[in-house]
Amino acid sequence: MFAKSKPKNVVGLDIGSHTVKVVEIKESPEGKELAGFALTEIAPGSSGGEDAGTEAIKRVMGESKIETDRVVTAVSGQSVIVRHIELPKMSREEAENAIKYEAEQHIPFDIKEVTLDFQILEHASDSKKMNVLLVAARNDLIDNHLKLIQSAGLKPAIIDVDSFALVNTLEAIKGERNKEETIALVNMGAKLTNINIVREGVSCFTRDISLAGNNLTEAIQNSLNLDPSQAEKLKKEEGEAGGDNEVSQALNPVLKDLVSELRLSFDYYENQALERTTNRILFSGGSARLKNLDKFLTQALGIPTEIWNFLDGLGINSDIDKETLTDAVPLLAVGIGLALRRVS
Repeated sequence: MFAKSKPKNVVGLDIGSHTVKVVEIKESPEGKELAGFALTEIAPGSSGGEDAGTEAIKRVMGESKIETDRVVTAVSGQSVIVRHIELPKMSREEAENAIKYEAEQHIPFDIKEVTLDFQILEHASDSKKMNVLLVAARNDLIDNHLKLIQSAGLKPAIIDVDSFALVNTLEAIKGERNKEETIALVNMGAKLTNINIVREGVSCFTRDISLAGNNLTEAIQNSLNLDPSQAEKLKKEEGEAGGDNEVSQALNPVLKDLVSELRLSFDYYENQALERTTNRILFSGGSARLKNLDKFLTQALGIPTEIWNFLDGLGINSDIDKETLTDAVPLLAVGIGLALRRVS
């Protein structure tokens, strides 16, 4: 999506609201290999006249020791709109001419203020129509994202969408799915949770919700009268989904809201997809490290939920510290999907 060019050597750069992650994937004789990665938190402020985001990007690139300056990155949030629409069957060239008119009927922004892209999908209601995945991102979001990357001395090759990067991770790594399954990819970051329902390798429903990791931290902060850093520390050390200690009890109302949002998304998809059910959930993001979250969601939603270990289908370079990687895995789902754009 939103390609400037597609160079041979690029890395995935996932710029979150709390953490910046960089991932490098290379081809080895055995297949795709995680060649390098690093992550760093964005400091609340700036120094030396630089933006905190710019500082974090420079820092993570330095720590990773990755040499290329060409990156694939992604955007998400309320300024990114994803719609599934049906059009009469036509060629790609005809669709390119028709998509701007169609977009005006589905995008809640002035068409002059957005960058559009689309993909023709296989599924449609009848043989005379085609299903089209329409994506629009506000130009100011893209411009700001580009400036941030360029201010760190990097060259943006492709700007994707977070939820589509998750699909790329799913599709590119062997052994992660049964072709007949409907899988919900849920990535819970600090400020946003990406939900993408994928059926037979095709994205069928995409939604970003603002309930995310920061809400969990704030619940502990407010309940126990702590500062944000203390609350974040307790969340990591003592938080448990469905637990009965005071930290876990502070989390429960937010987790119940998360369950409601997920159920709303799944119900909407299933109603639109002629009652096709979601077979399982693959959960990623920083909040995936919350103890027993998978068990809690499985019980609450009645859908098998796994903390997504996408490294099962990926080789690991021998120079990578395995302990550091194990702790970082839940945060790398988007970055790996971005890095795989080069080799998939």
